[in-house]
Parts: sequence; C-alpha cells; structure tokens
Amino acid sequence: MPETDNIIRIPENLCTKLGVSVGQSITVTVGNRNARARIASRAGDTDKSLDTVFLSERLAASLNIPAGMNLGIARVDNKLKVGPLIAILAKQYKTGAFGQDSFYRKLLAQLRKLNCIGMVFTPQSINWEQRMINGYYLTGNGSNGWKRRWFPFPDVVYNRYFRRDGDPWSYPILSRMQKSGVKSFNAPIGSKWKIHRWLSLDREIRNHIPDTRVLTDAKALQDMLQKHRQVYVKPAGGCQGKGISRVRKSNGTYLCQGTKDCQEYKYNDINRVYMRARSTSKSKVMLVQQAITPPSKSGHFDVRAMVQKDQTNNWQITGLAARVGGKGRVTTNLHTGGRAERLESLLAGCGFSGSEVSSIISSIKKLAIKIAEALERHVKPIGEIGLDFIIDTNGYVWFLEANSKPGRRAFSQMELDKEERLTIRRPMLYARYLAGFREGD
Repeated sequence: MPETDNIIRIPENLCTKLGVSVGQSITVTVGNRNARARIASRAGDTDKSLDTVFLSERLAASLNIPAGMNLGIARVDNKLKVGPLIAILAKQYKTGAFGQDSFYRKLLAQLRKLNCIGMVFTPQSINWEQRMINGYYLTGNGSNGWKRRWFPFPDVVYNRYFRRDGDPWSYPILSRMQKSGVKSFNAPIGSKWKIHRWLSLDREIRNHIPDTRVLTDAKALQDMLQKHRQVYVKPAGGCQGKGISRVRKSNGTYLCQGTKDCQEYKYNDINRVYMRARSTSKSKVMLVQQAITPPSKSGHFDVRAMVQKDQTNNWQITGLAARVGGKGRVTTNLHTGGRAERLESLLAGCGFSGSEVSSIISSIKKLAIKIAEALERHVKPIGEIGLDFIIDTNGYVWFLEANSKPGRRAFSQMELDKEERLTIRRPMLYARYLAGFREGD
C-alpha cells in the first residue's frame, strides 16, 4: 500500500553518518525544489539499500521527480540533499528525435547506477517563470521509449548542445540557469584562434603548436607557403573537419583540395587559391597553419585524446585513438570518411620501435593533461575535452585543436569497451562531484 505522507527512508547507518534520527522532520531538496519530510528507517539486506535512500510516492511528487528510485544523499547544512538531479542539454530535431539517442540512453543508465536522477532537455523545454523543465527520461532499464514530465531545475547540467546557424547559444541559457543555482560544464571554449593565443602563452605547449596565422589576404597565404610549402586553411570556428583546405606548392603551381574534394585542383594564381580556400567556409575568420608531414607513407593520421575530469575533480586520460584519413581525403575526421585504429599498432607500422612508441604515447598524455589544465584557466568548468595531435616523421608530437564536445565514435569503432564505458561514466561522476556528492557519500 503506497505511503501517503512525505517520508524519506534512510538506513540506520546513514542516519548516524548524516547526523539525523528516525522520526525527525527535516527539509529534503533535489535541484531547486524542497519539501518537508519525516525520516523513517530503511531495512534491507542488499548492498544498495545500505547506502541509498528511498522516497515515498508523495514526497517524490512534492519534489517533482519520478518515484521508485534508489537515490544518493548528502547533508548540506540543516537539509538533506537527494539525487542529485543531472540534466543533459541537447538539441532536438524537427522529427522529435535526439541526434545522439543511444549516447543519451547510456548516460542515463550510468546515472541510475550512480543512484542519480537523469533527464535530457532542450532550450525549448524550459519554463523560466516556474523554474521548471519539461524533460525527457527513461523508465525501468531504459529499453522503452522516452517519456516526458516536469522536473525542477537540476543540480548540474552537462552541456551537449551542438549549435547550428540560427539556433540559440547554450551559454546564455546556462548563465541564466546559474542565477537559480544550477551548475554546468562544457560551455563553448572559444575559436581555434582564441585557443591558439591562450596556449601560446605557455612556453612548453607553444613548442608543440604548428606555425599558425590569421588568413588576412592572398599574401599571407603566399608567405606561409613560401615558408612551409604545404599548409592547411581552416575556419577559426569550424568543427567535424568542415571547411578545411590543403594547399601546397608544386613545380611553380599551387595545388588545392577541400574537405569535400576527391582530388586536387591546380592553380597558377595565388589569388584564385585564396578565394577558393575562403569559399569553403562561411567563417569570417580563417586560419592558415603549417602542415606536418606524417610518418606513414600509406596515409595521414592524427590522434584523438579524450581527457576527462573524474569524481575527485582531477584530469584523466580516458583513451587515445588514431584516426586515419580516407583515401584521397584531406582530413582524418570520422565524419569525412576517416577510420579509427589502435595507436600502438599504427605507430609500429610506421617503423617506430617499441620504446619509441611508448615515448610518443607518454608525450601525448603529458601534453594533453597540460593543455587541459591551461584551457581550464580561461574557461570553467570543463568536464571533458577532445584534443587532437599529429606526429611527424621524427616522432615529435604536435597539437592541432581542441573540442569541448568530443564524440565517442572512435572508441566504439575500435570496440574498446572499457574506454567507451569510461568516456560515458566519467562525465557523470564529475557531474555528481559538482552537485556536492563527493566520493564515499
């Protein structure tokens, strides 16, 4: 028979830890919602029942959250905070579906394992006056379809919103929610040029950045080609390998190939090359960057490092994956025909010895952590970041670019189950940390 009162059931060992007692009346909070409840004992012989709490249906309804869940708990002053409630900001398409449906289901499954409440929402789901969100959630084991209900503003938002032209920016949305006490992570980190300037302030990192300049005119392109003979032209704010062109000098002519091109186009006039390279992107600011010669004669590749915060607020290397460019293609991005491979075997195939492979991988990991720490000094908080590196013929590591909303496709392609699971679990652990639920709570 369902309980009709606001009751929170807490195991006796947790009551002692929290400094509360059975029968006591106390304020229970989740997100920005709170309600008075009476503490009752929770009996059980399972491990889960020893470190989680259970809310009566009435209390769950008072807090605007689904009933029947095992939840974490933390003492905050004279209140008990349950959950926490973690929300994922996403883009919804006109069809009503999410672009990363499977990924969001995995995130919510992780939250359930962590005794958290999870939902997905879009900018259109927010009721600012009531400070409520009409979010999407999954019931049971998550195999059923999405359901909607009204939730309170969450404790933490994991920003996975990919903006397109004409869409609202996520930053103003999250800034406005912050005024209601909502924390968030993974705001946009800025353009490639802004990141370049930030990282160039660090001498050690600067030594690993290819020569990069703003493409102001045809002369700037010509000067870089005179210096390096081969360069890449890319939009300062681009992503997924779009709008990139490779330009090189050959026998007094210029050869240019864009992301979508399957072949190079020959030009005699640098002005025509400049106009073609600029026309591949709508970005107002374009960059021209020194090309790095790869060690493989069979094709070019780069390395994606997934760097994520853990439950103790420390940066960790979750995984490394090599991305090999499609035959005849300019970029290695998986969206433009690239494929993922294991880095160790690829480097060995390039002729590097075992000790050299270990040294290269160690350099990538060390540099990735240092870059993440450097970027965090300018943009906070960042919970995860995808960093792309390239290796030259001597095994030297160069940094290419950073992505604040990295995909997991490379790890799933290589069937690296452990790394893929970690890429999903760690941001949820970090979200729990931001909500004030520390390890051991």
